[in-house]
Amino acid sequence: MKYKQKHTHIFLLVLSFFLLGGCGSGCNEESLNQKLQQISEMVTALSTAGEDEKMMQYTQKMQAIRLQKDKDIKAACKAADEALKELS
Repeated sequence: MKYKQKHTHIFLLVLSFFLLGGCGSGCNEESLNQKLQQISEMVTALSTAGEDEKMMQYTQKMQAIRLQKDKDIKAACKAADEALKELS
């Protein structure tokens, strides 16, 4: 009986991580602005490193994300996350 209970507890624990992870991934204006600030700092570093083409590419992406923010904040967050991943 204890064996079955242990597996049930583990299953519920794993399930709660997935469910809470989905809830916590929501994006609001504050978190999006933080992501945009991180992208901006990375773009500045690209400029300093002389990677002008890449800097221009991500500057344009940042502008597109800012424009998208008012229309669809979830899509803007997803785009910001992708840009951060690419820049990392």
